[in-house]
Amino acid sequence: MSLSAFRFLTLITLGAMAACAGGPGLSLSSVADGYRNPQTVAGDYLQGKFAASQHDYNFAAAAFDRANQESGARALKAGAFRSALAAGEFDRAITYAHALLALEEREDTPAELESLLGFLDRDLPRLTLAAQAFRRDDISGADTVLERPFESSLGQGIADLLSAWVIYDAEGSEAAIASLRSTQNPAIAAFAPLHLGLMFDLDGASETAEVAYAEALRGDAQDLALEAYGGLLERRKPREEAISFYSKLAEDQGFARRLGRLGLARLEAPLPQETAEFVRIAERTRLRIVQNPSEGAALVFLNFAWAAYEQAIARQSAARQAGFGDLPINLDVPLSLARLAVAIDPDLDAAHYVLGAIKGFYDRPQEAAEALDRIAPSSWLYNYATIDQADAYLALDRADQAIALLERYLTHDALAPDVALTLSQIYADEGRTDKAVFTANRALSIASDLSSEENREANLWRYYFSRGAILTEADRWTEAEPDLREALVLAPEEPVVLNYLGYSYVERGQRLDEALAMIERALDQRPASGAITDSLGWAHYQLGNYQEAVRYLEQAVELEPGDDVITDHLGDAYWQVGRQVEARFEWRRVLQIDGLSAALRQSVEAKLAGTPPAPGTLADQAVSSGDASMSGP
Repeated sequence: MSLSAFRFLTLITLGAMAACAGGPGLSLSSVADGYRNPQTVAGDYLQGKFAASQHDYNFAAAAFDRANQESGARALKAGAFRSALAAGEFDRAITYAHALLALEEREDTPAELESLLGFLDRDLPRLTLAAQAFRRDDISGADTVLERPFESSLGQGIADLLSAWVIYDAEGSEAAIASLRSTQNPAIAAFAPLHLGLMFDLDGASETAEVAYAEALRGDAQDLALEAYGGLLERRKPREEAISFYSKLAEDQGFARRLGRLGLARLEAPLPQETAEFVRIAERTRLRIVQNPSEGAALVFLNFAWAAYEQAIARQSAARQAGFGDLPINLDVPLSLARLAVAIDPDLDAAHYVLGAIKGFYDRPQEAAEALDRIAPSSWLYNYATIDQADAYLALDRADQAIALLERYLTHDALAPDVALTLSQIYADEGRTDKAVFTANRALSIASDLSSEENREANLWRYYFSRGAILTEADRWTEAEPDLREALVLAPEEPVVLNYLGYSYVERGQRLDEALAMIERALDQRPASGAITDSLGWAHYQLGNYQEAVRYLEQAVELEPGDDVITDHLGDAYWQVGRQVEARFEWRRVLQIDGLSAALRQSVEAKLAGTPPAPGTLADQAVSSGDASMSGP
């Protein structure tokens, strides 16, 4: 029995693909023996496999390609196909898709891998050939590829939605609806309303399209549904109705804000302070996200790619918050599906955004920056793409390029508080405090102007918090404290604010009862947070509660074993309670952690050389009766 499509997505993104890297029971002899240059084949195979594990798919594709010149082993063809597709080498992927599909089906597949390998070795190559047909606007050719059943629930779900566009092209929207209803495939339930709305919209059936879009807004393609619905309002409804819709979106704090502002600018109702350049950009925006069946097919691949990516990241985040650390996840399938979307529609900005996000997750910042650079200024994703591109430059140690990118963005968009906030944080990290504060002021002012009374609290706390943190790190506490207090008023249960403000008070010996209570409230909400657990432990250290500090810091290290600062804190706490051997062990471990700062390395080396760690800054201060219960034994 096949897995449901979304359970299947979970399987492939939680590392199960690693089991399929070379196929079941694969040995070097199975790919090299009997061929002219077995050592060369084996070497290329190992190079390709290692490169793929490091997400260097261009190198992997070239290595597998060389091996395939000597050997006809299935594993080499599979590796070459997957790597070429992940690298965006579409023509090479097509060649190997044909080669894989020409092979007989496996007979030695373990039951637990049958569905997964069915997707990777059979369904994905067929979907690649379907994408090639759509890319050529050969809709009947796509129909030929899609007509036979697929082997996995995911493959069948994608194929069913693609087939709906084939049927729409041949017979119209009513036939496409009938086809989707007859499949009864739960894998497409989240996306079918959007695609039906797009079909009705292309037919000019505005009322029916509007109903479908309204249903799509409750599904997994909400952002795209908002874009499609807004375009429908602009083209088919009274101007006032479209303005009202876009005005609500412009108050949003997420993706929808730019979408709303672009719509208002097109309707000659721009927000105050919009630049002339922003208005010109808005006028270049397409009012339809799909204009033909091939673009509809590209959107199908995008929908599944985005859903798989978001599901994987959400599961990893949930695991981290539950105390399980970072689960290994594999994003090769959403990466490949996004590649197919771009192969059909090279101008599909959201697909480039997914590619950039995955490349960023895979720690390929140059490739992430290149993907994000493809997103047009007229896209509703452009501000987020710019922020992510700046992050990629920072990962490449190119802070000046990140700053220049964000400064350039703000010259044509005066109402992007998220971009201004990011720029202020980079200025602060670079030691340019005055520019950081000035830009943080600008970000807060913009965000305040864009916020309504209903969403003011949700929108503004992060801007007050960020400015307060910049001022705190610049040792301007009297200016910082009001900002941090205001952030707490706006978001009284936000763990980040509680933790940072509470610890800031502890460092200064102020409001100690309240400070420890804040950190404990933050920890109550995120008990698996190593950072917050460390804050509470280090707060006890500063107060001289060393036994209590050890208890929390041991928990923090268990949660974040690779964090150099937390490990150093635990070493200091061990020293203060007389556990010197363990203290030295932790300090030595700090020196083995990658990315160690020069200052921390110097501090740890001094302690290992015999300089004892400084006691808590408030260790000699009398603990109030209200804090007595927090003292160690």
